[in-house]
Amino acid sequence: PSLASGQSYQIPPDNPFVGQAGAAPEVYAYGFRNPWRFSFDRQTGDLLIGDVGGSTREELDWIGARGAAGRNFGWSCREGTAAGPNPGRCAADTSFVEPLFDYAWFSGAVITAGFVVRDPALQGLTGRALYADFGAGEIRSVSLVPGAPDDRPTGLSVPSLASFGEDAAGRLYVANLFGNEVRRLTSAGPGTLSSTPIAGSWDEPIAIGTVPGDPERLLVGERGGRVRLVVGGAAQPGSIAEVPNPPGVSTGGERGLLSVTAAPDFAATGRLYVYYTDLGGDIRIDEFTAGVRRELLTIEHSANGNHNGGQLHFGGDGCLWVTTGDGGSQGDPPNNAQTLTSHLGKLLRIDPDPPGVGGP
Repeated sequence: PSLASGQSYQIPPDNPFVGQAGAAPEVYAYGFRNPWRFSFDRQTGDLLIGDVGGSTREELDWIGARGAAGRNFGWSCREGTAAGPNPGRCAADTSFVEPLFDYAWFSGAVITAGFVVRDPALQGLTGRALYADFGAGEIRSVSLVPGAPDDRPTGLSVPSLASFGEDAAGRLYVANLFGNEVRRLTSAGPGTLSSTPIAGSWDEPIAIGTVPGDPERLLVGERGGRVRLVVGGAAQPGSIAEVPNPPGVSTGGERGLLSVTAAPDFAATGRLYVYYTDLGGDIRIDEFTAGVRRELLTIEHSANGNHNGGQLHFGGDGCLWVTTGDGGSQGDPPNNAQTLTSHLGKLLRIDPDPPGVGGP
C-alpha cells in the first residue's frame, strides 16, 4: 500500500478528487496504460503525454495542465482512437481525452514522448512536438493542431531512445539506453535534426532532468540507481545521488531507476527526486538532499515487471507531477487505470514538502 497522504507529502487542495469518497486525492487524471514519458511545454505549461499501447495504437496526448484535471484518457476502454480490450468498463457516454496523434502498434513498439521544441536553433521545429519509438528509434515531429498532426520525420534515429530531456535554456537531449550515450539535439537544416554526444562514460542512461535556472547543468539518471551531474556538456565523475540497498533497485524487464527531477529550489538546497522500482518491484519516489534519502511515496507493483510508468516533473505550480503505469500484465486485469482508489495508471500531483513545511 502507498504511504497515506499527509504522512510524507501534502495534497494540493485544488486536486480534482480531493474530498471525494472512493478516490485517492493524489490522482489528477486517469485512464493510462503506461505513460512512460510526459513533459510540460516551457512556454505554455501544457502537457504532452505519450501512452504506450497494447496491441493496437501508440498514443500522444496534448492538453492544458488545468484542462487535464479529473479527465479520463481512456485505457482500457479505449486504446488511442481505437476500441480498447475492455470497452464495457466505461459507460457509453463517457467523455475521453482525444489523442493529439496515434499510430499503429507494431511488435516492439513503445512510444517515448519528447518536448515541444522551444529552442530557436532547431530550425523549422519550433512549436512542434517531438516523439520517438523505443523500438523504431526514429525521432519525428508533429504539429499541435488537433486533428491535423502533420507527422514528419526529422532524419535522425537514436536506438533505444529511453528519454528526451530539456535544459534550463530549452535545449533538447536524448538518452540512448543500451548504447550508453547522452546526446544533445542540433539542427541539420529546416525540420531536420542531428546530434552531438555529451562527454562521459555512461551505464544505461535512462532519464534526463532539468536543473532549474542553470542551463549549464543537467541531471542524468542511470538505470541501476545512480544520478549523475552534467556540467558544461560533460559528465562529472561519481554521482550526486544513489539509491542505497536496501531498498535497492530492481532492473529486470522494464524496471529500474526510471526518472529524476530537480526541485525548483535545487540551486539553494540540492533537493532532487528519483522514481524507481525497488527490489520487490514496488514503485518508489524518494527525495535526496546532499545524498540523504527521504521516502516520499511507495506504490505496490510487485505482481508484474512491466508498466511501471514513470516520469517526474515539477510544474509551473511548484507541484510534483507523476505518471504511473497500470500495474502490468496485458489489458489491465484489475482495472487499475479506471479505478480512482488506485495510484496505478494515473497522472498524480502532490506537494512533496512534508506537512507544515513550505510548499507551492
